[in-house]
Amino acid sequence: MKKLFQLRIDQWLLFGVFLVAGLLFAGKAFLGGGEQVVPETVKGKGPSKLLLDQYENIGKRWDTPEPLEIKQHKIFVSRLIVLSPKTGNIEWLDPDKPMDDGIPAGWKLRYGFSIEDPNLGSQDPDNDGFTIKEEYDAHTDPTDPKSRPSILVKLKMVKFTYVPFRIQFKAANRLPDGSLQFQLNLLDVAQKKTRFVKTGDDFEGYKVGEYREKIVEEEKGGVKYKVDRSELDLTNIKLNEIVTLVLNTQKESDESHVKFQINVPDAKLVPDEVKRGDTFKLTYKDEGQPAEMEFQLLKGSAEGATIKNVKTGEELQIGAQK
Repeated sequence: MKKLFQLRIDQWLLFGVFLVAGLLFAGKAFLGGGEQVVPETVKGKGPSKLLLDQYENIGKRWDTPEPLEIKQHKIFVSRLIVLSPKTGNIEWLDPDKPMDDGIPAGWKLRYGFSIEDPNLGSQDPDNDGFTIKEEYDAHTDPTDPKSRPSILVKLKMVKFTYVPFRIQFKAANRLPDGSLQFQLNLLDVAQKKTRFVKTGDDFEGYKVGEYREKIVEEEKGGVKYKVDRSELDLTNIKLNEIVTLVLNTQKESDESHVKFQINVPDAKLVPDEVKRGDTFKLTYKDEGQPAEMEFQLLKGSAEGATIKNVKTGEELQIGAQK
């Protein structure tokens, strides 16, 4: 402090000039009126005015943002995660992957359905008689009663009974007139188990077809010998299906029965149980008008049945009722 007060006269004068200049600048800044100035950063230019009117509408713009155009912006959407009831794990939700009820989450969300409802597939929100799962499988709109699957969605197999039809080709005999007669043993019929038939004859729903003599060489115990393995074709008349019998060999044909059921008001099956190859009719109402379709049972199994539309020839798979 002592050295500070020992300045020369010229140093005191210089200090005084800076002090007065500072006081003048400060007074102008606080008392200089409505206009405010800011110094320019560009060397050689004087200060410019701060224009406040451009900020007057900033509040309104903040409350009403401009509409977003997807083509000009990128949107980042977080992925959904769900708790899987089957595994108990929290997993990423793939919108295209079927959930536990067989319906993808993306399809559910498209129609405004919950992805957390385990009973969603059995519901019928548009009251058209078809469940959400049936509408998904048929690619129809589950929220529009006019958009619905075919009535055949409701057709189910409720019973399958396997009925074997075993035939044994026992002999081929040449008659005096030169024609051939074939001996067939039917192992699954109550009466007339042995039948003698010729080419072109009908029996038990089959027509006797082509006969082919066939001698083959077989080996047994190191010894080769010739065996008669002649063949006889039988055609299932209703199915136009060929069954080939081999001499002295048993052949089993499928004569299974299937029982159907359809859960639609005013719809009826006549008959509701048929044997393979037989036909049945489905009568129902289409927009209030009587309608009818006829089908043939082609094949049955424990998993379901294959039927054919008699009019169009279209083959359909009918699932078993769970």
